[in-house]
Formats: sequence, structure tokens, C-alpha cells
Amino acid sequence: MAELIRPLAIPSILLLGNYDDRANFRRVFDDGMDDGAGFVQGVRKTLAGTFIFLDTHEPGEAAGSFCAARRAWLEKTLAETDGPLFLFMHHPPFPVGIAYMDAIALKEPETFADIVRPHAARIRHLFFGHIHRAIAGSWLGIPVSNMRGTTIRSGLS
Repeated sequence: MAELIRPLAIPSILLLGNYDDRANFRRVFDDGMDDGAGFVQGVRKTLAGTFIFLDTHEPGEAAGSFCAARRAWLEKTLAETDGPLFLFMHHPPFPVGIAYMDAIALKEPETFADIVRPHAARIRHLFFGHIHRAIAGSWLGIPVSNMRGTTIRSGLS
């Protein structure tokens, strides 16, 4: 996989999905983001604003997690960052209306919302994955979207 991604002309930032493995990821992508606590998350400053990449992976589970260490990192990052923000994460932090996908979304949506809410006016967009179908809307007044997956598409039931 690394040999396919490294030659891309545009910058690429990789996040973990629910079936990934941090140790394997680090072996293959040794230049991947690291927040200092072992999570694959980080910050990239751009001309458009600050991009914040979040690790919601929970080993052995399809649902996402946002433990105390990741919460503390995000709170600190948001407090220390000025200007427009763009958030990227795998698991959506809100229900999308597909029951079996909502059951394996982020496990701590209220806690995540409490951290994000004070910064909502600065957050230009929240991008998420996990659903494998195109979804767009807003949450807490923040524009959100999920692009279609390159594999199976989640059904509506």
C-alpha cells in the first residue's frame, strides 16, 4: 500500500479505519502522524486553516472510541489553534440514520460534541468515513460530509 500512496503528487494524510491495526500501520507508514501518546492523529497547517486529524480506532471493535487521552489532546489542540479549523475522523460523531451503522459510530458522541461545540464557529468542515456512502449535512452548525467508499456501500436498513 505504501508504494501506491507515496508517489502521489498531492499530499496524503492517512487515518485509521475500524479494521486497521496501529502497529501494522506504523510498520508500513513509519512517517505517519503520532500525537505522542501512540495515536495516529495530528495537525497540519495549511493556507485554508488548520487541519486536525483524529484517531477514533478502537482495536477489536467496529465502533469508534474517543478515550480520555484523545479527548485531552483534542481539547489542547483546539485551545492552542487560531483561525479556521477542519476536522477529519473515521467514525461519525452523530447518528446518520442507518441503524446498523449508527450502532457502530463513535461511542462517546456527547463528550465529543462538548469538546467541539465551543469551537463550532471556527470549524469550517468535519469530514468522516466509515459509512461507505455519500452523506452531507450539518451538525452543531458545522458542515459535515462523508464520501462514498471505494468498496461496499452501506445499505439503508
